[in-house]
Amino acid sequence: MSYKLGPDVGKPISKEIAERWIQNHRDKHPHKDEIRARFFGTDIIEEILHQDKCVGIRIYYATSDEGEKQLLLVGTREDGTNIWPEGSGHDHSAVTSKASGIIADASSPCPPYC
Repeated sequence: MSYKLGPDVGKPISKEIAERWIQNHRDKHPHKDEIRARFFGTDIIEEILHQDKCVGIRIYYATSDEGEKQLLLVGTREDGTNIWPEGSGHDHSAVTSKASGIIADASSPCPPYC
C-alpha cells in the first residue's frame, strides 16, 4: 500500500473530547502515581521538525528500562519512514548529531510536573 504523509495530518479536537479521552485512559490506568502525560519543550520539537525532509512527528509509546512510561518523538518523512539516528545506539555522537535523525525523550513526567 502506498501512502503519503504531509504536514496537514491531524486536526484540533474540542476540550470536551480531549477531557473525555484523558478520563478514559485514567479509568483504564487508575493508579494514583501513574504517569499521565509528558512535557517536551519547543526547542527539541523544532529541532526534530527542521530535519531535512521532515513533515511531522511520530510519537511512540515506550517503557524505559526502569519500567517508566515514555513517549518518544521521531521525525517522519512524507513516505512514512522515520528519520532515525545513524550509527550505533552506544555512540553518543549518533544521538546528538544534526546530520542524523533525532529521537526525543528527556521529557518531564506528569506527575509530578503537572
